Amino acid sequence: MKTTKRIFKRTLVFLIVCLLITSGIAIYTLLKTEPPIFKGEILSDIPYSNTQTLDIYQPTKRVFQKSPVVIFIHGGAWIFGRKTSINFNRFNPAVNRLRNKGYTVISPSYTLATDDKSPFPDCINDVYKVINWVNAVADSLELDQNNLTLFGESAGAHLALMAAFDAQLPNIDFKRPRFNCIVDVYGPTDLNLIYQNEVLDSVNRWMNKLPDALLPAHDITSYLFGFNPKVDSLKAFAFMEKYSPLSYLINSQVAPVLIIQGAEDQVVPQIQSLVLKKRLDSLSISNELHILPQVNHAFIGATDAQKQQVQDWIVSFIVRNTKSELAIPEEN
Repeated sequence: MKTTKRIFKRTLVFLIVCLLITSGIAIYTLLKTEPPIFKGEILSDIPYSNTQTLDIYQPTKRVFQKSPVVIFIHGGAWIFGRKTSINFNRFNPAVNRLRNKGYTVISPSYTLATDDKSPFPDCINDVYKVINWVNAVADSLELDQNNLTLFGESAGAHLALMAAFDAQLPNIDFKRPRFNCIVDVYGPTDLNLIYQNEVLDSVNRWMNKLPDALLPAHDITSYLFGFNPKVDSLKAFAFMEKYSPLSYLINSQVAPVLIIQGAEDQVVPQIQSLVLKKRLDSLSISNELHILPQVNHAFIGATDAQKQQVQDWIVSFIVRNTKSELAIPEEN
């Protein structure tokens, strides 16, 4: 009996030590990546619609009379993801540097797919609602609504492009602002590839690697389409056309676009960015395309030097395209 108690006690102590070590590693990793939430003033869970909220990461340094706004739209295949992921992702250095240069960064939640309902068009309309909200509170929060950047990753980049290309959909009153620029980080631009299974298969393979608790109950098509595309291919084609950013890129009245893409992306193949680049060039729209060799989706496989390049590209592009009036001379 005493032996059993001794074993139990040792096991309990061992588990507690393991938990403490794991927690310590997690906290160290979190602190090492310098999440924006640990810097400056944060306004959390501000409602911008009846169902969605946003977080405001205010500037850590006053540079402008009114702060330019960067709206960061998280990824997650339109199925999962949270607005707080801005603190646990690949862009912490860029977000921190922008805030130190006087920018306000806003991270909204948006409509995700559920078992019985596609996220479209609600997730796109949510981006419009965020922009409407910024316009409504600009004076009280000293925001420069005339200097607005959309910055999205993966599914979030798709939503940013839809809004930037003026893909206005029914049931929302929205006046399109003049965007400073758009930052598209491996965003899908032609959703027909989902129906053709290139993206769909790779996303399903990736999602199957997730823990069981995070896996959706049904195939991803049930979430994204809201119907079985194999049963009605014509309806599926119309759906993909309607929600593809390229369908709305038809004139030159578009802000400069920064595109960042991994050459070995298995979720959103680089052809999606190459096609976007070609269309932008044909319309004489200012753009930059950076392809990272030997890098997969979410910058898996990227070297430290490549990760640093990404931060520099983002910050430099946004700053170059900002036209806000300085409050005080900016330090070099």
